[in-house]
Amino acid sequence: MGAMAISTLAGARLVENAPDAWFLSSLLPFLKGFTIFYWATGTWWIPMLAILAVWRYAYPRFPLAYDPLYWGAVFPLGMYAAATREMARTMKLDFLLSVPSVFIFVALTAWTLTFVGMLATLWRFFSADAAFQAEPAGIISQLREPPLTAKSHPHNYDRQPVATDALGLPSIR
Repeated sequence: MGAMAISTLAGARLVENAPDAWFLSSLLPFLKGFTIFYWATGTWWIPMLAILAVWRYAYPRFPLAYDPLYWGAVFPLGMYAAATREMARTMKLDFLLSVPSVFIFVALTAWTLTFVGMLATLWRFFSADAAFQAEPAGIISQLREPPLTAKSHPHNYDRQPVATDALGLPSIR
């Protein structure tokens, strides 16, 4: 959705500047068509992403907890609002001017929720760090466990070495 919004914004800027650039004048129908195509593709992603979010979090699959990757979902929402506004203004599509007015609040809400989640995660991290520094004895004893060796490694199934011939291939005996 974010890439489509960026492409829509770029197309709207090219359409806006076409009268001042002689080489864009002949491409104007193509630019308008692809700009609307990119916007429509980005718009198509909105219900798809909403359905996937409901499927992931509404059913008891994954807990809704902060993940830094959520910032990657915040940017496209704001970019979609900006791109829709520029496209509607440039191409005089006045019926679309209400979409960015709504989506800017969606983007701000997503940004706020993600930011609050990040702050809560940082608070828990530094609170746990303070507790860790207060009682390090238990942690230090865990760090003193002997390192894994070839024999103590959990994936060593006591395999016997295979006899090989002169070329290094397993010999059949």
